[in-house]
Amino acid sequence: MTWLVYFHVLAVIVWIGGVAFVTAIVFPFLGRMEDSMAKVSFFMGFEKRFQFLAKILVIIAGATGILLFLERGGFGSLTNEEALLLGYKFLVWLFYFALLFGAEKRLMATLISPNTPVEKAFSD
Repeated sequence: MTWLVYFHVLAVIVWIGGVAFVTAIVFPFLGRMEDSMAKVSFFMGFEKRFQFLAKILVIIAGATGILLFLERGGFGSLTNEEALLLGYKFLVWLFYFALLFGAEKRLMATLISPNTPVEKAFSD
């Protein structure tokens, strides 16, 4: 059981830390860049690498979370408060899983059209 907890916590920390890094470091850096094509090029390269890592981490977090849940005894071992907390955790995980595995492209296509200027797409 302990190795599951270690993998689960490590996957979540690296995953959320990566999201925080992108939000706190990469996006402000892109905002300071002058050349629009350099912004797009940098972001596409960074996103491709980070997305691969994020997909692996989300799968590890989900798989270890399910294994820990089953090892603990499933729904029979949960109190009302634990079940509510687990439900919230699962919804957050499901949201990111859906974004990483397809919903992001549809969402971005809805929010940003091909005619949107690069400056507006990367604005704060």
